Amino acid sequence: MNNDFPKIYRNLYSKEFEDFCRQQIIPILRNRKKYIKGEEKNKKFNYIYPVLFVPIFIFVFFFYMSLSIKIVLSFSIIFIIFLTVLLFQIVYKEFIQYQEKKNRVLSKLFSLFSNFKYITSKNEIKIFQNYLNKISLFKNYQENICIQSEDFFKIKYNKLDIDLCEVVLHTRSGKHDEYNSAIFYRIKTKKEFSSKTTIQRRTSPITSILQENVLLESKEFNNTFKVKTSNQTEARLFLTPAFMERLLRFYSFFCTRDFAISFEYGYMNIYIQTKDYNSFEINNTNSYRTEECIDTLRKAIIDLKKYLSFLDDLEIENII
Repeated sequence: MNNDFPKIYRNLYSKEFEDFCRQQIIPILRNRKKYIKGEEKNKKFNYIYPVLFVPIFIFVFFFYMSLSIKIVLSFSIIFIIFLTVLLFQIVYKEFIQYQEKKNRVLSKLFSLFSNFKYITSKNEIKIFQNYLNKISLFKNYQENICIQSEDFFKIKYNKLDIDLCEVVLHTRSGKHDEYNSAIFYRIKTKKEFSSKTTIQRRTSPITSILQENVLLESKEFNNTFKVKTSNQTEARLFLTPAFMERLLRFYSFFCTRDFAISFEYGYMNIYIQTKDYNSFEINNTNSYRTEECIDTLRKAIIDLKKYLSFLDDLEIENII
């Protein structure tokens, strides 16, 4: 990990990091004015309504006994709808509170990065969503890519301008829906090009919209990856022998996960499957023990370190 990473995050078990969490982050989790107070309200809400339902249920039961079956069924349906709406409101309110808390915690946690921005703007997220829907890499996922709005970052790393986010790719296979979680990078290139090029594993379920195949000097690379482009000459500017060797080495470490790369619209795009792993989650939000909180924050930093280390392995700064 290079010097772009703040010193305090290089040793996540140091006293300095733990003191930072205790003084700056954990008070947000324990903010009783805005969040915990709301949770206590929800708890009262949950206790009051079951008590109210008991006399209502007794009344309705005896009332039903004196009515016809059609009226009973009508009241039953109305009662079920009412309960469903009530439960939805409770769950949705808790979800919104969790999202607000998570946004505040991660914004503060990553605030020590000098060239780092944790994005919560819905407008910026929508713009990036539109970009995902138009790139050549995801032909069979068009209109089915969902960006996790709470996990979107803009980073300056190794002199690269990087957008990093967690995405969920949704596709239908027959009658079944399939969901694949992934980390997606969009990196601004220094080289100018007008073509589109995609690099995928030969076993990848992802389908590129490009038609023209590229055969390269490395037989091992051709057997492992399929490369498609709209311009053979420009594709070879990026696919140097050194980069092909790094991609093969990267593949040997991640042979059980799908990954793909594209060059288009002035960006290098990288997709790496994470399967069912959910990154940057703030767990234990209902448990406020200090050590559990610090472990959760530590994990979020480890996730970011891991995803930036992938760029170090591929030495992206040397090819774009």
